[in-house]
Amino acid sequence: MLTTIQISSWPDFLEAIQHTQNQYGTFKRGDFVQHPTILYRGQANAEWTLATTLERISQSQWSLERYARLAYRCAPQIEAMTGRSWDMPKWETFEKALSNIYDNHWVRMPLYNFCVYLRHHGFPSPLLDWTTSPYIAAYFALESNVEADAAIYVFIERPQGGKLLDGASCAVHTQGPYISTHKRHFLQQCFYTIASKCDPEQKTVWIMPHESILKLKRPDQDIFIKYVLPKKLRFEALEYLQAHNITHYSLFQSDEALMRTLAFQEIERHEKEAEKRPVL
Repeated sequence: MLTTIQISSWPDFLEAIQHTQNQYGTFKRGDFVQHPTILYRGQANAEWTLATTLERISQSQWSLERYARLAYRCAPQIEAMTGRSWDMPKWETFEKALSNIYDNHWVRMPLYNFCVYLRHHGFPSPLLDWTTSPYIAAYFALESNVEADAAIYVFIERPQGGKLLDGASCAVHTQGPYISTHKRHFLQQCFYTIASKCDPEQKTVWIMPHESILKLKRPDQDIFIKYVLPKKLRFEALEYLQAHNITHYSLFQSDEALMRTLAFQEIERHEKEAEKRPVL
């Protein structure tokens, strides 16, 4: 279920995030207080859909098994070129594991550590990346200086702790953070989701668009909120985030990321300051 909210100012966004955390951050079950995971995703253009990188490059219908085999086939070349070993199982062991992947109540990404590594390095993926930080999501939404309003999506899979599935319906499944993979995963406080539909007859898990779940009316699970931020907020937001050490360099820690951080700090900020000076 999707709710869209228009934001008018940066303080309004901070207030909206606090409201979301107050509404969905805790619930009581008996004598116990539980804390559902709230995920955030920033997109530079509010018109973009929640599309995975696999959806953007391929029009084919993918099963989870087909994608896992593709990742497995790519592993030897990636290991040879990067010098990193992923301890892949033997093919026979891997195929046997895939034969048991079907579960009409929960979806687990095969070769999850490796697939997250692929996702962070630009290989098309059925995983949609999220962060537990609304501020990191805001950075990704507003960092690119594009002529469009931005969007920050919020996803709460289990607002009351449970989830009901009929076995063959579309659903979004959260894949957790506790894996050994690239450092960006930890710098960006990442979680991932995969949208899928189980086929009981073929015993197959089909990868689905996240957008197909947004249309479903499920008020007690798979909650999506879309905050639309006008482009005029960009500079104020980035200044706020930089003051809290959220920059391209802090999130990527590469030479290229350092250059992008310095470009904002030394060019954009100085030009903004120059605009404010009185003309003599």
